Amino acid sequence: MAEFFILKAYRDRGTGRAALAAILARHPGNWHIATPLANTAALAFWQKAVAPLNAATTNIQFEGDIWRLNAFTVFPSLGT
Repeated sequence: MAEFFILKAYRDRGTGRAALAAILARHPGNWHIATPLANTAALAFWQKAVAPLNAATTNIQFEGDIWRLNAFTVFPSLGT
């Protein structure tokens, strides 16, 4: 997945977290999610969204900007 975006009209309703949960349930494995530090709304979302996943967080430089990188693993659920 290259981008993840929720329209403002649907933010703060759990739409983004529900979409992320559905995606991760269907695609377990190693994930790396990078967000530019300048995008404060996205940083706030991802900080909350990946907290239960015990993501390792670090800052990286990419294309001249500083990005927050969240790395985590999603394990397949049993019975699916």
